[in-house]
Amino acid sequence: MINLEIIDSQNPYNELAHDYWLLKNPQEFVFNIKQLQLKHNLKQNQITNMVKNLCFAYSPEIICSDCGIPYAYASRNDFSFKKNIAHLAGLVKNVYKYKPS
Repeated sequence: MINLEIIDSQNPYNELAHDYWLLKNPQEFVFNIKQLQLKHNLKQNQITNMVKNLCFAYSPEIICSDCGIPYAYASRNDFSFKKNIAHLAGLVKNVYKYKPS
């Protein structure tokens, strides 16, 4: 599960942020980057840079063990990495306590 916090609700590119983070299932995104490029008429580097400025993506399932704040994902790769760590850690009640180094 990914929750989005949109920074500016009036930004015309917010749909891009939703499309970028939209999940088909817990491990797979609906749109790949090529599909996003075609749908939004943007280059790959534009997509990733814009999404970082449009929203904060986070999971209520992966939280910091020190402060209890959900972990914010920097990218899709970051999301996949954290989900894999959580899975390998043997999720208990679907919560993995992330502790920054």
